[in-house]
Amino acid sequence: MKILNPTALAIVLTAAISATAVSAQTSTRSAETLLADYGSAERIQRSGSLRMLSQRISATVCNRVAGVGVADAEKYLKRSIRDYRRILAGLENGDDGLGLYGPEDDRIVLREIGTLNTMWGPLDDTFNAVEIDNLAEDHLAEVALAAPAMLEKSKELLGFVVAEYSDPTQMLQSDAVLLQIAERQRMLEQQIANTTCLIGEGVAVDESRASLAEAIPLYEASLTALRTGMPDAGVAPPPTAAIDLWLTDIADRWGAVRPTLDAIASGGDVSLEDRTLVFEEMNKLTWMMNVTVGQYTEASKLKLSFQN
Repeated sequence: MKILNPTALAIVLTAAISATAVSAQTSTRSAETLLADYGSAERIQRSGSLRMLSQRISATVCNRVAGVGVADAEKYLKRSIRDYRRILAGLENGDDGLGLYGPEDDRIVLREIGTLNTMWGPLDDTFNAVEIDNLAEDHLAEVALAAPAMLEKSKELLGFVVAEYSDPTQMLQSDAVLLQIAERQRMLEQQIANTTCLIGEGVAVDESRASLAEAIPLYEASLTALRTGMPDAGVAPPPTAAIDLWLTDIADRWGAVRPTLDAIASGGDVSLEDRTLVFEEMNKLTWMMNVTVGQYTEASKLKLSFQN
C-alpha cells in the first residue's frame, strides 16, 4: 500500500481532526459519574455511526433496486434502518444498551439531533410504508438525494459531540481523534459502495465519480495514519496488538480492491462483476472496522482508568 508523505496526510486528515476544535466548552458532568459509566467514547462512536449509516442506507437501497447482492442488501438495509432509528433516539433520550447513559442535556447537541430527525423523517416514512422488496427507482432517487445532506449534518453533529465529550475527565482527546478517524473509515467504505452503485445505475454519475475519487485516497491516507501513527496530528499508533493485526488485515483486503476502484473513479465502465465485488468487499471491510472501532473504544476506557 502506498504511504503518503506527511504533508499530504495532514491535509486529508484535517476534516477528522478539526472537529475536536469546534468548541472549547467544558462539560458540567461530575468526574465520579463519568468514571463510573465511561459513556463518552460511546457517544462519539454512536454519533460517528450515523455518518456511516447515511451512506449504507443509500448503498443498500441502490444495490437492492439494481439486483446486486439482493439477500445481503435486504439484510443490511433492515439492520441499518433499525440502527439509525435507535442511535438517533438514544443520543437524544439515552439508551443503556448502546452505552448512552441518560438523555443529552447540551442544547447545541440537541439542536443538531433535532435537525437530523427532521431530515430523517421523510425517509423513515418511506421505509415504514414500502416493503423492501418493493423499493424502486424513485425510492433510490429519493434516498440518494437525501444521503449527502444527511452525511454533512451527521459530521456537524459529531463535531459538537466530540467538543462536549472529549474533556480530559471523560476521555483523552487523542483517543477522540482516533475514534473519529476509525469511525470515518466505516463511512468511507459505505460511501464507496454507494457511489459505485450510483455510477452503475446512472444516478448523479459525475457527482458520484467525483465523490469516489475523493474517498479513495482519503481512506488510504487515514488507514496509513491509523497503522503507523502521526504524532504531529495527534494520531497515535495502534494502542494494542489486536488492533494492529486487524488494521493489517484491513489494509490487505483494501489493497486487493483498490485497482478496481481506481479504474471506476477514472471513468471506466462499471460492470455487474465490479459492482458486486465492491459491494461485498466494502461490507466486509465495514464489519472489520466495526470490530476495530469497538477495540479503540475499549482501549480508550482502559487508558483513562489507568490515569485515575
